[in-house]
Amino acid sequence: RAHQHEAAVAGVAVEDVQGFENEKVSGAIKTDFILSAEIMAITLATLPDTSFWLQAVILATVGIGITALVYGAVALIVKADDAGVALAADDRPASRLLGLLRPMSPSGAPSGADRLLRPVTQGFGRGLVYGMPFFLKALSVVGTAAMIWVGGGIIVHGLEEYGFSALAHAVEAAAEAAGHALPPIAAAAEWTVGALGFGILGLAVGAALIPFVQHIAAPAWKRLRGVSRAEARHTS
Repeated sequence: RAHQHEAAVAGVAVEDVQGFENEKVSGAIKTDFILSAEIMAITLATLPDTSFWLQAVILATVGIGITALVYGAVALIVKADDAGVALAADDRPASRLLGLLRPMSPSGAPSGADRLLRPVTQGFGRGLVYGMPFFLKALSVVGTAAMIWVGGGIIVHGLEEYGFSALAHAVEAAAEAAGHALPPIAAAAEWTVGALGFGILGLAVGAALIPFVQHIAAPAWKRLRGVSRAEARHTS
């Protein structure tokens, strides 16, 4: 019974860890995907009046670069704690780094360089393991704030292009007033107030869209996915 209980606990622990990692990967990809889409929209808006093919080439280049950067960053974030565990458990960091693991001493004892470097690498590894949860929480907050801020800016400037410039002028006026009120840090004050204004507007638009997403878009997407899966099973 004891062995069965330990096996069950181990199975649950493995499932919890795998579920946590899957959730972490999914959240990072969603956040980076939205930010990537916003960057693409900003890139398209800043392009001069050029030919369609030139715009397509520029957007494709930016898209490829963003994809490599985004998923490279996701891979590093996801595997950072694994790398920390490996570093914290490695007794021979110098030998491993220099590829000198084969000529081990008969006793298998670490070399002098290993003993010298081991406290640094193991401390860094433990720091990664303990620091990643806080880093992920901070990244979640910063990423969400960036999405709201950039999305609000895109909406405001997009409305301005269609003749509705009241929101853009209001944010600009508030930013200029903050700059005049704080001359020593005028640039920082203007940027902060402008970003805050765009963020508030983006948050308001997002809150207004929640009922639409919950009651219309999400159910429709689930039905569409269910139909596509049923067709795939039927054809297979």
